Amino acid sequence: MFAIIVVLIALVLIALVPICLTAQDSATGAIRGAVVDSSGSRMAQASIVVVNAATGTRYTVTSDSEGRFALELLPPGDCSARAEAAGTSPQVTPQLHVDVGAAPELEFRLTIAGAQENVTVSAAPALVETKPSAVSTLLDERAVAGQPATVQNSHNPTAERGPSVTDQRHRMVVALSAEPRP
Repeated sequence: MFAIIVVLIALVLIALVPICLTAQDSATGAIRGAVVDSSGSRMAQASIVVVNAATGTRYTVTSDSEGRFALELLPPGDCSARAEAAGTSPQVTPQLHVDVGAAPELEFRLTIAGAQENVTVSAAPALVETKPSAVSTLLDERAVAGQPATVQNSHNPTAERGPSVTDQRHRMVVALSAEPRP
């Protein structure tokens, strides 16, 4: 009779071992916990995301009807966790460390989302030129009439450069020279 009881206990233990082993193996850890609101009530359907700092791999789970969650089979190392639910502000944990065989308990306390304004300050220089970088003056015919001039086609890139007047209707450039030509 005693032998039958020992055999039955052994069979029960053998049947339970695979169930325990599926939750975590000898080279991984886990993170478990709960999501609550500001009053301490459990929150169902909250999204929890754990990001491995070394690889960037994301592990996602949703809290159950009692606000509980479990992320099993996580590789050991540093990670961060974030929880959020509809109508609440997300909460991010400080850096976590997952140890082999360990399962730290977290509690995310989410607050009701209010109106928020995000301001991003950048030290990058402005990309738009706000002041003109060239000085220009409008000349009439009388100011140009007494000056020696070289007339050239605006499509000639090897032409002389210097003070110039551009007539947009005829696409001609008049370059004024500082010294009279012989």
